[in-house]
Amino acid sequence: MKRRRTKYSCTQPAKIAEQGSSLISVRAPVGETNISDQLYCIGRGLAAVKFHRYGESLGRELLSFNAKKLDKVSQGTTFAAIGGADLRTLLVADIPDQEAEVLERVLDTLDTQIQKTEALIAKLEKVKEGLLHDLLTRGIDESGRLRPSPELAPELYKASPLGLIPREWDALSIGQLSVLVTSGSRGWAEYYSDSGDLFIRSQNVRMGLIDLTDQQYVTPPSDGEGQRTSVKPWDLLVTITGNSVGNIANLSEEWNREAFVSQHVGLIRFRQPELSKFAEIFLVKGAPGNSQLLDAQYGQSKPGLSLDNLRSLVIPIPPQQERNELVRRVEAIKIRILGEKASLDKLHTQKSGLMDNLLTGRVRVTPLLEQAQATTQA
Repeated sequence: MKRRRTKYSCTQPAKIAEQGSSLISVRAPVGETNISDQLYCIGRGLAAVKFHRYGESLGRELLSFNAKKLDKVSQGTTFAAIGGADLRTLLVADIPDQEAEVLERVLDTLDTQIQKTEALIAKLEKVKEGLLHDLLTRGIDESGRLRPSPELAPELYKASPLGLIPREWDALSIGQLSVLVTSGSRGWAEYYSDSGDLFIRSQNVRMGLIDLTDQQYVTPPSDGEGQRTSVKPWDLLVTITGNSVGNIANLSEEWNREAFVSQHVGLIRFRQPELSKFAEIFLVKGAPGNSQLLDAQYGQSKPGLSLDNLRSLVIPIPPQQERNELVRRVEAIKIRILGEKASLDKLHTQKSGLMDNLLTGRVRVTPLLEQAQATTQA
């Protein structure tokens, strides 16, 4: 486990968690677990459990695996919480020592791979952020190389509403570049159905990604609201209200589903459809243009964006050949990150399934033990 920098300290700690203890949340959300990587003072919302028979990984996994029982106990209280007695009487599996050793090795192997994948994703995200800044403020020259910075070659840049940009670029507002900026209206609930056309809500628009895990269907009228909020390939979608306000994602050229946007999602349609992808990579989190989405919400009592806010967003317009190459480079690292995230999800799923089998005893590690012993004897 990665050692974290100390943020808070305590001179007279009431509760101590030893290094290697399993930490568990005893207040909402009840049952979240971790491993203490050093000696800690812990607050009232945490408890520490030190298993004397099991190693760190297996101890935490046993606690986490049985935490759902604790969650049921917590539901009977005014505030979701459990007491020390609930934790001390929690039943966990009594695993023979040799099997426990094998389980510990399996867990360590899986956890190591998960941590490596998480570290790689974090590194790639940092690389992507740096790449976005350099590519979208300096661009690339005829040879495919980054232009020198404005400090080194000021003659290659000009002033614009976005600050200094390459001389070959323009900077225009979405209002100037679009044929439609709209969103859904209230009252869509009357069109909800169990099947029909897709209804795109705020939870479907993630940063740089359309997520259709949670789907709602509608059967809207063929004119009016239904016609005005129908999406097309290349449309750019932005969440304009709610907790995910400012999320932005592009519908691909291959989009072929009939769908409509809710009142929480802004729809932008460009005169030149391919500008949509470039606008997305310029405005996503970590990109130079994202500050415009943040600034538009500054000073408001509730996070939110208006359609006028969307129209006023400014994006740079490089020549088409350069713009296509910038998009290609950004998409390449985005695809790499998505691939690693898919691998991470797969590892978590494998671990969850394996632990469900092994910690319930449905699958025993005895065959692995016998195989290891046979190999040693040979």
